[in-house]
Amino acid sequence: METIYKISKMTCGGCLENVSNALKAVVPEVSVTLNPPQALIASEEKIPVEILQKALSEKGPYLIEEIACSN
Repeated sequence: METIYKISKMTCGGCLENVSNALKAVVPEVSVTLNPPQALIASEEKIPVEILQKALSEKGPYLIEEIACSN
């Protein structure tokens, strides 16, 4: 399953690294881009957005929102 998330308040390379490290602590397969500010997460099961948001909140003011999901 692949899910694409919009990441708000991610504005620079440092932010990209923070977001990437935070999400990789939750799921091993993550690809984060700055332009557009998104994360692609591949996982066997859907990860609750609350868990992802909690991980991001520990690294900064980032907000995560699901955009699309494919099985």
